[in-house]
Amino acid sequence: MWIERSAESCFGPLIVSESNVRTGVPRMLIVPDEAPIAKRPDLLVHALAQLPDDVELQLSAGQPRDRIVLLATAYGVEQRLHFEGGSPRAAEQVFSAAADTGSMAELLDALGPAGGPVSRRRGRDELFAEQRIAILTNLPTHYRVPLLNAMSERLAAAGASLRVFFTAARPWARSWMAPVPLQFDHEFLRSVPVPLGMDLPFDLERQVQRFAPTLVLVPGFSPAVAVRAAAAARWMRVPYGIWSGEIPAAPSAKSGMRRRQRQALLRRATFAISYGHLSAEFLAGLASQVPVVYGRNTTPILVRPARRADDDAVIEILAVAQAIRRKRLDVAVAAFEHLRDLPCRLTVIGDGEELAALKQSALALDNIRFLGAVPSDRTLQAYSEASIFLFPTEFDVFGLVLVEAMGAGLAPVVSQDAGAISDLALPGRNCALVDGHDPRAWAAAIRALVENPQRRRTMGEMARQTVLSRWTMEHAVDAMLAGLRLGVLAGGTLQRPGQR
Repeated sequence: MWIERSAESCFGPLIVSESNVRTGVPRMLIVPDEAPIAKRPDLLVHALAQLPDDVELQLSAGQPRDRIVLLATAYGVEQRLHFEGGSPRAAEQVFSAAADTGSMAELLDALGPAGGPVSRRRGRDELFAEQRIAILTNLPTHYRVPLLNAMSERLAAAGASLRVFFTAARPWARSWMAPVPLQFDHEFLRSVPVPLGMDLPFDLERQVQRFAPTLVLVPGFSPAVAVRAAAAARWMRVPYGIWSGEIPAAPSAKSGMRRRQRQALLRRATFAISYGHLSAEFLAGLASQVPVVYGRNTTPILVRPARRADDDAVIEILAVAQAIRRKRLDVAVAAFEHLRDLPCRLTVIGDGEELAALKQSALALDNIRFLGAVPSDRTLQAYSEASIFLFPTEFDVFGLVLVEAMGAGLAPVVSQDAGAISDLALPGRNCALVDGHDPRAWAAAIRALVENPQRRRTMGEMARQTVLSRWTMEHAVDAMLAGLRLGVLAGGTLQRPGQR
């Protein structure tokens, strides 16, 4: 089924004063106790961090302040957070919210206008002075290295030291993800590949301890890396945080034994950084006492998308994914069997174990081409040449290709099974959302965009504005530093190395 819905379907009505059409003055979002969303003030702070600087938030006096203020301070929006009975700044525009909780994308759309000025530098970087921050991750990729480069630059300016420990034995193992130069202090741990695509580092504890960190950020819940890094942090008596994108739909999240292991790891964590909304909710379900910041998982996007020949005889449609079962590229191929009469072509970028079978199934179709794996810069060029993007995944903890496509201004046709949907999707407005994997439903959604150029352009432009306004690499740098700031603030009572 092809879905269209507005934000109101999840959040109910909003009562907005007539003065909200004015600009240039603060707009106060007032949340009364009777509003369902008032039960989740943390969600409102997460939203505030993504809204323009002229939006402020007032909570009731009865809300628990310490944790909410801690979260707001980490994000750098504490000056925009007020409590009833205090002395809020004058605001001519007042929003009264009667909204239920739902996806973060719809909450943001309900609470504030899309676009507008958004600060890229929030929070007090001086809190990082003299901090020594260790981050563990797997590979240097085209989407992680720019993030770490920019984080390192800001931390160095604040007087902090950052060292990134890569667990991969060979950084060039994924040549199509070739990154820009690494401009930060880093080490490649001596590792050996093990089944399930993991690397087992030999010298993790010793190398991390030699750096003498004051704060450690560990990747996910892997026993081979995360558990050991957390144990090293505990031995050094320094706070550690979990950086995770895991969501409830992940196969690894459904095991009772793994759930207990994750709870044990989180129980001693000081903070956590999630990829986005769904992963934050998953972390909260495991350990509600651990404060979480949205790290805004993202990737570099086209700065200036090429002007598409959108009215040409053939409409270019793009899919970027590994050719493996859960990406469901077979759905995209099968959908094009129902689109033979339309002037469109599907380009598939990606390699994998199912590529040969996909090519075989498309032999009778002259409107599909397979490019295999190509370098990341060539993939960005492909985005500039296309008008529609297909993402029929059966499961993705997030789905960075959706960020790339939306940022490039493509009209996305996406499944409901990607974690990024909760943070970015406004169905019927910045994407066409398809429920399930029936090729006929996908063909219908594609047809609606191919046959309607204005709808295609409008949806693509709103998709791009969604990313530009709050989900660029600059926003991710700010959000990741907010997570580290949360670790510094929440872990301030712990001893530093040498104080044992």
